[in-house]
Amino acid sequence: MALNAVLFDMDGTLVDSIPAWHMTFNQALESQGSEPVSFKAFTTDILGQSTQQDISRYFPKLTVDELVGLYDRFFPANVGHIRPFPNTSDVLDLLDEIGLKKGIVTNTPSELMLLTLDRAGIADRFDILLGGTDVSLGKPDPEMIHKALELMGLGGDQAVLVGDTLADMDAGKNSGVATIGIGVPGDWSIDSLEGLPDVIGDIVNGELR
Repeated sequence: MALNAVLFDMDGTLVDSIPAWHMTFNQALESQGSEPVSFKAFTTDILGQSTQQDISRYFPKLTVDELVGLYDRFFPANVGHIRPFPNTSDVLDLLDEIGLKKGIVTNTPSELMLLTLDRAGIADRFDILLGGTDVSLGKPDPEMIHKALELMGLGGDQAVLVGDTLADMDAGKNSGVATIGIGVPGDWSIDSLEGLPDVIGDIVNGELR
């Protein structure tokens, strides 16, 4: 493949915002009179799903706008728990050196995506930024990936999607974009972000197809 761009999920992929989102999710649940979920349940069964899936599974009485409003209300108080992963800056530097475009494709509502990236100090590192409220359907639907490719002027065979959830991998599969899973099975799989440069290098050099 002729690689021209890398699309990244954000939460759990480039930025460790999972504790902040676990707190936010439970605050939203409690505001509706529901019981909180454990950190294990959140990370294994909830993290990465779209806002629409949050509603169908946990907030059936709310609209998308109402749930996003709750997230907007609670999340800012939890941003102190957000950190970029140790290798995030080095990986982005390497992609710059190679000359690859970079994009964010996250189900996180767009305003909170910007808040997260700013807190992590990487808001200005990407060519395009797409959050959950920039599309009508979040991942695993392919809409966000198709929109990212359109904004970049690329075809599906010119990009890879990097993510840490099955929703990310399904979004890539559904859009025809190759996937690199961090701790989940994709077209290529790595244990952590640290392993990404080797995979990208092999793809660029034609050693992986």
